[in-house]
Amino acid sequence: MWQIDEILQLLKDGKWHNLREITRKTPLNALTVQLMINFLTSNGFIESDENGWKVKLHPTTLTFLNDIQSIEEEDMRAFSVR
Repeated sequence: MWQIDEILQLLKDGKWHNLREITRKTPLNALTVQLMINFLTSNGFIESDENGWKVKLHPTTLTFLNDIQSIEEEDMRAFSVR
């Protein structure tokens, strides 16, 4: 799994998560988490609180990820029926 995927999966619950928690719950080190969070925030995939200590998925990103998951599940069901 890609490093960004690790973070996106954790944030997929739509709740706020602090950077320490993300570092603790992923196999990534603190510097990598910070770099990924900066990238995701600057590109509008996630939002941060006013202090920048907590982040969550942007609602559009959450919808997109859920749509992709639904399509993948449909493909898997269709493939297993054959």
